Amino acid sequence: MFGAGDFAHSLMILHATSVLASQTGVAEAASMAVAVYALHNICYAASSYPAGWLADRFPKHKLLSAGYALGALVVLWLAWGAGDFVSSLITGWLWSAAEPAVAFGFAGLLMAADAMSVGFFRPLQNR
Repeated sequence: MFGAGDFAHSLMILHATSVLASQTGVAEAASMAVAVYALHNICYAASSYPAGWLADRFPKHKLLSAGYALGALVVLWLAWGAGDFVSSLITGWLWSAAEPAVAFGFAGLLMAADAMSVGFFRPLQNR
C-alpha cells in the first residue's frame, strides 16, 4: 500500500533537470537540480517535527490517510497547474474563517515565494 501512494521525488527533479538543460545548459541545470534537491530535503526535515507532534496526538490510521490525501492533492495540483485556483480557495477561506489581514498575509507570502523562485530559477544571461 505504501508504494501506491509514494513516488520518487528524485525522478521528478531529474525530469526538471533534463527540461532545464535545453534552456540553461547542462552545468547550470545540474546546479539547479542540486539546489532543488537540497530544498526538498530541508522541507522534508522541517516537516518531520510537526508530523511527529501530530502522530503523538491523533490516531495513526487517520493521520496516514490524511497524509496520502494531501500527497494526492499536491500531485494533482502539480499535474494540472491548478496553483492559482487552490491559492484563491485558501485565500478566500482565510478571509472568511479568520480575517482579511490573515488572507492578505497569506497572499503576500505566496507572492514573495513566487518572486524568489522566479529569480532563483531564471537563467543568467551574462555567464
